[in-house]
Amino acid sequence: MDSAFLSRRNTRFIANSGTHPYTALKKNPINPIERVFSAYKHRFRSEVASKIRRNQNVEVLYRVAVWNRYP
Repeated sequence: MDSAFLSRRNTRFIANSGTHPYTALKKNPINPIERVFSAYKHRFRSEVASKIRRNQNVEVLYRVAVWNRYP
């Protein structure tokens, strides 16, 4: 198949029909970690309020904990 048809829905449909889906991978997939960083910056801004490095680490840790708790 062409890479334009590469999706979970199409792959699942082919797998459920009893065959193996063979699809070419997309040439330029979006890196998932970039999406995570973008969502994080959008929600919490890209700055931290603390000036001391240890406090910056704690602040970011708490932000990640809150993000995981309240998606």
